[in-house]
Amino acid sequence: MLLDYANTIQSFAFQESTKRNMRTQLNSYLLFCDYCAFNPFPVSKQSYLAYLAFLSKSLSCYRSLVNYINILKHINKSLGADFSFMHDYDAFLTQRALRRIMGDSVRVTHPVTVDILLNVFQHFDWSNQLHICMHALFLVAFFSFLRISNLVPYALADCHSDSAYFLRRQDVSITASGAVLRVYRTKTIQFKQRELEIPLPFIPNSVLCPVTALNRYLCTVPNLPSSPLLIVNQDGFFRPLFAAHFNRFFKACINTVGLKPEHFSSRSFRQGGATFAFNCGAPTEFIKAQGDWRSDAYLVYLKLSTKKKLDILQAISARLSNFTL
Repeated sequence: MLLDYANTIQSFAFQESTKRNMRTQLNSYLLFCDYCAFNPFPVSKQSYLAYLAFLSKSLSCYRSLVNYINILKHINKSLGADFSFMHDYDAFLTQRALRRIMGDSVRVTHPVTVDILLNVFQHFDWSNQLHICMHALFLVAFFSFLRISNLVPYALADCHSDSAYFLRRQDVSITASGAVLRVYRTKTIQFKQRELEIPLPFIPNSVLCPVTALNRYLCTVPNLPSSPLLIVNQDGFFRPLFAAHFNRFFKACINTVGLKPEHFSSRSFRQGGATFAFNCGAPTEFIKAQGDWRSDAYLVYLKLSTKKKLDILQAISARLSNFTL
C-alpha cells in the first residue's frame, strides 16, 4: 500500500507540460534507435554520441538539442545504469563542436503591437462568442505578460490536475478600477513558495481595455468558479479553450492582417506587452515582477522604439546646446 502511494507521489514530480515534453523526447529517441538498429535501454555511449549527431541534423539550434538529450539521463538513472559517459571528454568535445556549429540562437518571434491588435480587432464579429473570448484572451495576455501556460491549459489532463498553471475563474477579481489575476503556479513557482497578483488596467471607452473585454466575456459565457477561465462552445458543448486552439486562431488573425504567421507565436504577446510598457516608461522592476521573470532574461524583449531613441537624443542635444567653444 505504501509503495503504491510512493509511486503515486512520484508521478507529481513533474508538471504535465514537462511530462508531455519528455514523452516527445522519448519517442524521438525510440524512433532513432529503431531506424539505426540500436538497443534503446540502457542508453550506451555509442547510441548517445550517434543520437547527438542525429539531432544536430534534425533541430535548428543547440538549446533544443540539450532539451532532447536530457531524457537519456533520466532513462539510465531510472534503470540504475551508468550515465557518466554523458559527461566524459568525448561527450564534451562532441557537444562543444555541435554548439559551435548549430549556435545557441532560437527562432526569433516578432512582438504583438498595439497597431496589430487594433487591426486584428477590426475583423472580429462582436456577436461571436469565440471572438469575444479571443478578444479577452489577447488583451489579458498582452497586459499581464503571462506565459500562455498560465492562461489556458495545453490538454484535458491539465484540467484535472491540481498542479496545473492555468487560470480558473475564481482566480480573477474585477472591480471598477481594474482587475487582478491571482497566479499560484508558474514556470518559476513550482512549489507554492509564493503567489502572484497581476493587475490589469481599466482603459475607459477603449477596444484595448482588458478589464472590459474580460468582463464582457465572463457575462457572455458564465460558468463555475472552479472552471478554466476561458471556455468555448464546440459542437454545442462548452469545452476549455486549449493552447493549440488559441495558437491556430492567432495565426489566422495574423495572416488576415497581412503579416507572416511564422514570425509570431503565443510568446509575441508577452514580448509585445513588456516592450510596450517599457516604451511607456514602466520601470524594469515592474516589468520583471508582472511577467514573473526570475532572471534578467526579460531584458532581451525590451527594445526602445525609434521614436523613443530620437526623443532621448533630442533631450541630450537640448542639454548640451548651451555648451559652446
